[in-house]
Amino acid sequence: AELTDSERPRAIVVQHHTSPGFGVYMLPNVIAPLQHALLLKGCQLRLATVLREPLPLFKSLLYYDQIPRERLPAYVADHANFQTRYLLFTRQRERSPAQTDEWLLERGKQVLSHFSLVGRTKDLDAFSALIDEWMGWEPARLAMENETPEWSKYALTTDEERLIRASAQVDEQLYFSFCKPSPPAPPPIPPRPPAAAAVSAPSWPRLPPRPWQPAHWCPDGWTAA
Repeated sequence: AELTDSERPRAIVVQHHTSPGFGVYMLPNVIAPLQHALLLKGCQLRLATVLREPLPLFKSLLYYDQIPRERLPAYVADHANFQTRYLLFTRQRERSPAQTDEWLLERGKQVLSHFSLVGRTKDLDAFSALIDEWMGWEPARLAMENETPEWSKYALTTDEERLIRASAQVDEQLYFSFCKPSPPAPPPIPPRPPAAAAVSAPSWPRLPPRPWQPAHWCPDGWTAA
């Protein structure tokens, strides 16, 4: 007998550093064919990830890799637009003259368009809760592991932060590519005069929620584009 939806096995697979480039190799050559094969069997393979704002991301990289201040400029230059390049090439940070900022941004957007969920690192608990809900699992709070030691951290100067932002412009555009500034709040609507007679609204049947719609979270003051 065919398995019901609740009986189907569900699993999460995490891609890590040592795999080939995700956007340029894994997605077209491994993920897409596997998605098609699973779909023929009545199963699905869905993609989810989180993005991080460039400045906090670079701070984390600097501290985790224990980069001293004197090596910061060279490290930042070597890791320019790290998040977008990681999305495309994983740890194989390929470089070529054809990889302009415009090319990186468009390829990054194309790759993320294949994801069912794009969250934010700063909202990791909400991201995890939604994954649990979609997987049909009980929600579980994430535990902090592999924390960066405090002794490797130092306060960045204004010039250092400016240098990081200049080297991560594509990352910043990609981070906000799903979002746009929130419009100003409309003026309050004056109350209506009381109606002569109340008319009940028609009762429309509620449509079931569409499972696994493309979703993402926008920073405060921004809304979905």
